[in-house]
Amino acid sequence: MGRVIGFNDRLRYISKHGRLLRWVVERENAGVSLTYSQTLDHCSTIEPKIPAENVLSQLIDADALILDGNMLRVNGPVASFILWASDSSTMMPGSRIEQLFSEVFGQAKKLHEILQDPSSTLRQKEAHIKERGRDMSSKLLSLRGSADENVRTVITSSSSLRLLKEEDRFGFIAKVSKLWEEDIDPISEFRDVSSSLQFERREIRNILESISSNSTANQTIRKEAEKLLEQIDFTWDRVSFAHDVMIKEVRPLYKLVQQMKTTISIVNSAENLLNHIITANSFNPSISLGIPSIRISQIFNDLSIDSFVLTLADVQEESEYKIPARPSTSELLEINPPLDIMVLLDGMTMVTDAMEFVIDHPFAANHTLQECAVAVYSSRKNLLQTIVRDSPRKTYSKENSEYVLESKPVQLEVVK
Repeated sequence: MGRVIGFNDRLRYISKHGRLLRWVVERENAGVSLTYSQTLDHCSTIEPKIPAENVLSQLIDADALILDGNMLRVNGPVASFILWASDSSTMMPGSRIEQLFSEVFGQAKKLHEILQDPSSTLRQKEAHIKERGRDMSSKLLSLRGSADENVRTVITSSSSLRLLKEEDRFGFIAKVSKLWEEDIDPISEFRDVSSSLQFERREIRNILESISSNSTANQTIRKEAEKLLEQIDFTWDRVSFAHDVMIKEVRPLYKLVQQMKTTISIVNSAENLLNHIITANSFNPSISLGIPSIRISQIFNDLSIDSFVLTLADVQEESEYKIPARPSTSELLEINPPLDIMVLLDGMTMVTDAMEFVIDHPFAANHTLQECAVAVYSSRKNLLQTIVRDSPRKTYSKENSEYVLESKPVQLEVVK
């Protein structure tokens, strides 16, 4: 243990070596665990006039840095202070949350090993569990504080983002996407029941429960194990609840962003296509491509349409689109061939309900509802498609499809 450091000296050391502490905090938030030697090397580069060993010794004595074996980390309250003071406070990322839980679980395993060591005296075991317990409690406290801070950050951010939506839609899209994809969604991984961290947690619970209920163990050790078990469960539940709150707050904004991205993408595609038509002064896609001319009930994917339009606008030469050879053609046997509506009609001149006709056709028995819809709504030479607007809407479905289609009937007429 180092010498006792007073309040003023503690603040002085933290402020004097704030750049080093901030660097360690940033590494930790990125999920990187630093060794003593790595921190020593970096300290030598940013404070070359002061012996790096003295700097780290001061910060360790002041409990600003905690040395665990050969690993160094910033004390939780000091890390929060550094982030606040540098005005760069951000959410604790999922990688850091997972790392702290892993460190706590790792210490619990070491604790169990020492308690099982017959060569250790009872006094040594008591001292060890108290020392380990303090460090584990500090990390768990940091996790609970970060969970609460994450919620506050998200709620504050979502309120300002709702205002930003009307002022700067591109800024709104970028910030909501970052908040969800980089800060909130990754936290979901460690909560998966099949995750390695969940497995570790169950293992540690069994270890601590066995220690706390062991009648042959010392009472101090049993109580300490019971306290650590309660703190781990409480912290896990606190982090999980905070994550649920954040999801509930931001998910509606993220869904709105996805809709806005789709709208913007389609508008941009239309602009690109228009520019291409103006430049080339021609646009003659083959009618046999089977491009859906009518889009009903969102059944066709926006992104696929967008991709097709952009491809038309950017085509330079056929060599760009050489199809690579398949290593195997066996999977082709499992793919449904496209439905050709003209083959299905086979001499018929009029169909009053095209969807019903195609769904019931023997050739479409193994095709999905989407494939039937593409056959009905795709452009074909000598085929006139008319929506029967004075008819009530109908619902179409197939057993092998996860979708249903609701639309007014489409009448088909073969013209010469």
